Amino acid sequence: MGDCDSYQGRILLSLKYVTTRRVLVVGVVRCVDLPAPDGNGVPDPFVKVQLRPAPGQFRTAICWKSPNPKFNEEFCFRCRRSELPRHTLDLRIYDKDISKSNDFIGSLQLSIDSHGARLRHWFDALNYVDTRHDRWHELSATLPGPPPS
Repeated sequence: MGDCDSYQGRILLSLKYVTTRRVLVVGVVRCVDLPAPDGNGVPDPFVKVQLRPAPGQFRTAICWKSPNPKFNEEFCFRCRRSELPRHTLDLRIYDKDISKSNDFIGSLQLSIDSHGARLRHWFDALNYVDTRHDRWHELSATLPGPPPS
């Protein structure tokens, strides 16, 4: 299944580098087919978004009881275009739990070290600036590197 080790659903992601503002605009549009890791049958998903190694991260709102959430949220990361090849866009989807820690659902990383559709999406954002690039990606079941705090 593409770059993923097991199917954890898919995410529709938009990327746009805005040259006049020197920002990468990351749009978390929606997800489909998210599993419920805590066994109740329906996830309460939210997405953490970080452009590493820069400090700071963003988080979407929680979509209660939705395996197919529509987030439609955009986040801006200030970064020079020439520095973007040294960064990794890190998205992690979690299931919100009230009484215990949140359950990890899936992840997506985009960088120059990506492959296939992930790499094409990253290069489109770097090379064709001031244009929004939307693409579906399958989520990975593994939690890469140190998690965002």
